[in-house]
Amino acid sequence: AVTAFVITAGGTGYTAAATVTIAGAGGTGLVVGAVSVGGTTITAIAVTTPGTGYGSKLLKSTDGGRTWSSITTAGIVAPVVAVVPSKTEANVVFIATATTLYKSVDGGATFSSIVGSTDGITALDVATWGGRYIAVVGTTTGAGVYFWDEIYPFNNLVALGSTTFGSAVNAVALAPTFGTDRALVAVGANGVVSLNVNGGAWGATIANSSVGANTAADIAFPSDFNVTTSAVYFVASAG
Repeated sequence: AVTAFVITAGGTGYTAAATVTIAGAGGTGLVVGAVSVGGTTITAIAVTTPGTGYGSKLLKSTDGGRTWSSITTAGIVAPVVAVVPSKTEANVVFIATATTLYKSVDGGATFSSIVGSTDGITALDVATWGGRYIAVVGTTTGAGVYFWDEIYPFNNLVALGSTTFGSAVNAVALAPTFGTDRALVAVGANGVVSLNVNGGAWGATIANSSVGANTAADIAFPSDFNVTTSAVYFVASAG
């Protein structure tokens, strides 16, 4: 079972709001691998340990975690490291395991494998551009950050940037202005925070910063982010 927690009105703590039973007796063998939050909409995917026979579920709340719905997901048996619902199409969801990027067009009932990776996927973000989907992934080895473009015929992951990121990556996020400036931010396990613009060199537009070595990180942008006039964004890290 999964228990959702929501912050109280006074902002002083968290209160258990809803419990969703999604597998077996108390969710035996269950791994909630990834969570995505956008306003009051929370999307999560939970996968049981391979071999337990329970399968997996996509969970969704549209009221900040107070109530939940779930849908059985077919074909995903590996722990999920990231889930990103489409911001423009309600039934489109992307997820990533350490080895594969998947896409669903039926709200998570089924997922199709898009592309594989031998570099160990750790992070994912997705946006629409020119009427198609663009995804970026962070990895533990290799170039560190790669992109996938729906229009490419071979569904390859392509190293992003004229220089490599240079570290294992724990978080990656496309700027809300990606459609015009192609900006994104990545956070390395070594603590390096770097901005890339239009596929150029990492840290060329704005110098890299550091949040210290970490095992997990997240990135958020304010609504008025602009890579030229207001390149402010927020990073949280742990570990």
